[in-house]
Amino acid sequence: MPYSKRAIRPKATEPFFISQLLNATLCVAAILTYVTVSLVLLMETMGFNREQYSAMVSMAVSFSTPFARNMLIGILIGCSMLCILLLMVLQPFTQIWHKRNSHNPKILWLRETIKAL
Repeated sequence: MPYSKRAIRPKATEPFFISQLLNATLCVAAILTYVTVSLVLLMETMGFNREQYSAMVSMAVSFSTPFARNMLIGILIGCSMLCILLLMVLQPFTQIWHKRNSHNPKILWLRETIKAL
């Protein structure tokens, strides 16, 4: 096979590979933490039923992930780890819901809960 058509494998020491490995590890850790926590105890403590608790956790994770990623980038800038910074793209952190979901009771509940804070 000619050299130009051969698959090029990334080295394990490349910054992009390491940053993606770190990102995947953190995601798996978050999922395993969510799964292993006693759901019944948390639901009873916070006074939620199963649907409300699941909606709260899934929305909290999905909306806090871009914020946490931007904070990680800020920490990397402070530590002068610019090689990883070049591989990550800043994403705006917003909590704007589309109009088509305005009738969703889970989103309405989350909005009212946030407003009550």
